[in-house]
Amino acid sequence: MFGPVRVLSLVFLGVFSAAPALAQTPYNVEGARLLGFGDAQRALVNGNDALYTNPAGIALANWYSVELGWLDDFEEGERRFNASIVDSHEKRLTGGVGYTYRRFRVQDLPDPQTEERGVAHRVDVSMASRMADGLAFGLTGRYLNVSHSIDDKDVPAASFGVFTFDAGLQWRHPSGFAVGIAGYNLTANTRPEIPLAVGGGIAYGSEMVQLELDVRHDTRTAKPRFSMGASLLLGGTFVIRGGGAYDLATQTGGLSVGIGVITPQFSADLGFRQSVKSGVAAPGFDTERIFALALRGVPFM
Repeated sequence: MFGPVRVLSLVFLGVFSAAPALAQTPYNVEGARLLGFGDAQRALVNGNDALYTNPAGIALANWYSVELGWLDDFEEGERRFNASIVDSHEKRLTGGVGYTYRRFRVQDLPDPQTEERGVAHRVDVSMASRMADGLAFGLTGRYLNVSHSIDDKDVPAASFGVFTFDAGLQWRHPSGFAVGIAGYNLTANTRPEIPLAVGGGIAYGSEMVQLELDVRHDTRTAKPRFSMGASLLLGGTFVIRGGGAYDLATQTGGLSVGIGVITPQFSADLGFRQSVKSGVAAPGFDTERIFALALRGVPFM
């Protein structure tokens, strides 16, 4: 019979050898921790971030956490607010819910005084469960409502509302080795902004050090996006993060850094990414610098 390690290894290899490739989409939720870590947390993610990258990670935490997040580029290109609650406190079936508001520039039009902007409302509801020691499975259902406007006039043809869902597996060995895979937007919708996608990562994580390498693919671009991240916990309270990513679809790279202060009942995290453009800019992603802040409370341990 196949053990959990072998099953996950075969699935992981199958996803990366046969799946179409993925680039970053405009509707990802990237909080301060993920931003500082180069968005490479599919194998190690847990808690509130797991709602958006790999819902299986919710079941491998053990807390009730409430988080508020903010992201901005200070150039009116991107602004995002997020709130989420995750309950994985000593339960066989765990879950969480999150809401995200995003305002973004879609494109600049030929008239220098005219631009197209978008507003997105996103609701995520996740459930996850441990299948065995260190092995978990999770699902996230999502409703996304997006409206576009030009000079504050609605553009109905570009506006839409859609329901979709994600699914993920995560396995962690007591030695610190971890593997995670996830599928995104698994309904057969026709919106190019939210394509069917897969992603995964391999990682090592201990109480003090985390290292991860991820790759993501989608059916829209047929090109991969690679990301990697590392973090170091100092004195049990102060954490520093760093990472990088490169997207073959847009030929755009980015470097990330982050810091955080962690206590048993509270954490505050700051993330920053500097884009390094070597090729074609992606529509809606012409911002060079992005900042993010997250505040999390853990009333129950």
